[in-house]
Amino acid sequence: MKTKIVIVLFVCLSFINCSEDKDDFPNELPAITQEGKDTAGCLVDGELVLKRGRTGGIPGPNSPFVIINTPNRERNFWELGVRFVDNFFNEKSGASVTISIKSEAEFKEGISYSLLEFTMNDNNSSEGYLSISPKDAVTSFSAVTNESYKGTLIITRLVLEGDNPFIAGTFEFQAESSGGRVFNVTDGRFDLKIDEIN
Repeated sequence: MKTKIVIVLFVCLSFINCSEDKDDFPNELPAITQEGKDTAGCLVDGELVLKRGRTGGIPGPNSPFVIINTPNRERNFWELGVRFVDNFFNEKSGASVTISIKSEAEFKEGISYSLLEFTMNDNNSSEGYLSISPKDAVTSFSAVTNESYKGTLIITRLVLEGDNPFIAGTFEFQAESSGGRVFNVTDGRFDLKIDEIN
């Protein structure tokens, strides 16, 4: 009987220790670094969005997720995808920020990439994408850059070789929802490990 009580107590404590709480994470933008520290953040209309928590109810891969595709026989362009999730965006919602860029030129440090409207058939295309997912709803609310509401991303460091590839940069953009609401994404920065290089 004592053994069963100890096992039950151990399992309960394990779940308590694994649960995440907003207080487990910083409450300020991370410093702008270029070392692969696995940090990301920005302000959305002045509200803090950080790489905090597991993906949870927000669709897509775990947070963060960074992929770089290099040219090959099927494609003659480079692709960059950066995504991070904040499960504690505010009391009612989680948020995710995604940046996608296609470029016929190789990605380089110090270059400013425009975030406009993503077009599948254009080898020089990009977008900034914001998704807000209410915790008590099944669907999310999204906004995206377009020809009227744009932004920029600057790659400050790109390390593709070695055991720990990473990318660092800064970004800002305006994104419009399908209902016409415009969100201002400012003070963006990331210093993230690259999950996939293809």
